[in-house]
Amino acid sequence: MAGRTDEIAVMYGGKIVEQAPTADLFSAVRMPYTEALLGSIPKIADPSHTRLLAIGGRPPDLVVPPKGCNFAPRCPYVQPKCLDEDPPLVETTPGHLHRCWFPVGSEENLEIRARLGDAAPPSAAQPEGLLDDADITIDTAGWRDTGGM
Repeated sequence: MAGRTDEIAVMYGGKIVEQAPTADLFSAVRMPYTEALLGSIPKIADPSHTRLLAIGGRPPDLVVPPKGCNFAPRCPYVQPKCLDEDPPLVETTPGHLHRCWFPVGSEENLEIRARLGDAAPPSAAQPEGLLDDADITIDTAGWRDTGGM
């Protein structure tokens, strides 16, 4: 996806929770849900059959959504404010919007991560092992033309 889009919008619970130019989103994740999604991508360097990281908990009930942030019940950085108030969609850098009271990489988030210690999730701000177009080569020497079929 990173090599095929100019901009990405990540949705959770029926709302956009992060939207940014593609390169910005992959290099500066702000929403914990986006971080968790990127952390669940299989890594090329991992051995075959390595268990993928899952996002714990259940998606929100969209008929009766929870009070506060929809992702709060599943968020590793959840704080009391998250359970009470739905965060607005804010723009932190030009074109990069997110919906989180304690965005990944912020001073507040880093303090929470420090308190969590080893229990903090791996950071997905710069995911490892994702393919870039420059990493892909296709040997077409043995292919034959099928006349458009």
